[in-house]
Amino acid sequence: MKQIYLWFQDNPNISVQTNNTALTKLLSNSKNVGDAVNHCVQWLKNFSDWKDFVNSNHLNSYVDSKGKPISFFKNHSLENPLPNTLEEMEEFFKNANNCILKRGIEIDKKLNSDSEIINDTKISYKDDLIQKVKNLRIKNIDSIIMTLTKWIPILYAVVLFVLYYITKDKENSIFAYGMKPVNIFSKTIFINIILFSLGVALMISYKRALENKNWKYKKLLKFIMYIGSFGLTFSLLTITLYDANVIVPLINRLPNIFGYSMAVLIFNILTGLFYLVTLISVVCFIVSIIFSLILEESRETLFRVLYRVLELILIAFILNFAVLFFDNWKLFIVIGIAIIIFFILPALFSSGEDGLLKLIDSKGNVLAVFKKHD
Repeated sequence: MKQIYLWFQDNPNISVQTNNTALTKLLSNSKNVGDAVNHCVQWLKNFSDWKDFVNSNHLNSYVDSKGKPISFFKNHSLENPLPNTLEEMEEFFKNANNCILKRGIEIDKKLNSDSEIINDTKISYKDDLIQKVKNLRIKNIDSIIMTLTKWIPILYAVVLFVLYYITKDKENSIFAYGMKPVNIFSKTIFINIILFSLGVALMISYKRALENKNWKYKKLLKFIMYIGSFGLTFSLLTITLYDANVIVPLINRLPNIFGYSMAVLIFNILTGLFYLVTLISVVCFIVSIIFSLILEESRETLFRVLYRVLELILIAFILNFAVLFFDNWKLFIVIGIAIIIFFILPALFSSGEDGLLKLIDSKGNVLAVFKKHD
């Protein structure tokens, strides 16, 4: 850039014969210096002056406030092109990376805007940071959701278990009338939230996997994926609201508003639509599952989803067993002692299989087994 800058300084009027000393020095290592210089001159004549050259090639970050090319480190020149000391290397990479970043931002603004590029070479670090944040994408959101669906049920189960033993004997507690933590744990709304999180993780992974494919029906598969995901979410939400007696009062008001016959018709239509949406959603979801098995990128997430569902069932079982144990701890202690006496202790103190003689070396390895004879 410094040599090209000097060439423009030596040739303020490039329509006449040019002084190519700067370019000859720049291209001195070429096999045919004359041809190389001529080609470079023809290219540079496409720009009216140095400023036009800088603006057209988006090189504002490589010049100072006076428009002169900057150096990447102290004593940087054509004769000394590369850094030699650690300090020079640090200075070089810092300045070079900063210039590359600023030029990228400048080009991005040009590509995403119809307006002229602002010839401002002082792009602040704050602007750089804002641009980075705008371009930031959470690439591992499905893994984040997976992690949450692993720990939230466990923490939820622990909290329920602790509350059970703090409040189980109180008349107005949530565990009154014989209700156990496993009953609260398996409430529809909680399970729906977990399953929806798992579904979202699967859909995100599935969509990302499709982006890397050139399939003819990729858009159709994405559409099916959305129907399966949001349709099932709608169905789960409707069932949850129905169980919570939110929808029932609204249904009961229909006869007062539309009359009995019209209310029955509306109810039947809504019920039919609900089952239709659910059926279509289930079919679309199954299609998504099948294709997620085919897509290697989303196959791992699918198996992790199935594993999380099994974890939910296991946590519910352990929670129920723990409550049963602490409610009947004396019985379990007796059963535990009996197991130790009849099964564990005999195995620990057994001398081996009856009727067999084992030959063992000094390291405990079995060399041979012989049958005993009277």
